[in-house]
Amino acid sequence: MRNEGSLEALGAGTLSLTNLLNAGLLKADPGGQVIISGPFTQTPAGVVQIGITGTSTSDFGRISVSGLASLDGVIRPMLFGGFLPALGQTFRVMTFGSRTGSFASVEDGNPGDGVSYSAIYNPTNLSLLAIAE
Repeated sequence: MRNEGSLEALGAGTLSLTNLLNAGLLKADPGGQVIISGPFTQTPAGVVQIGITGTSTSDFGRISVSGLASLDGVIRPMLFGGFLPALGQTFRVMTFGSRTGSFASVEDGNPGDGVSYSAIYNPTNLSLLAIAE
């Protein structure tokens, strides 16, 4: 599937996709989960937006890729509901079978709130780390 528009896992819902190439906006709302069977390719034009309202896994969006995640483009964490994470708080927002590349940038979805984010890559997952803005 090729996304050049917008795809969204609403609320606590699940969006199931197969072999996704993202050149648009892919959103995982707080508590929402995007499940991709097969590979996921994030193009330089693509944006992944992760909604966050708290620290438990039911409070932030997650993306699960069963195959290879080829990463580029932007990942954008967005805070909702007045939540402000403590510096050093991590959010495991993506899991994958394997990975190549990395997001070209982590875009702060709530500038001016004192918190920014750094992407922490592990062999099979990606976490966002809250850092000082």
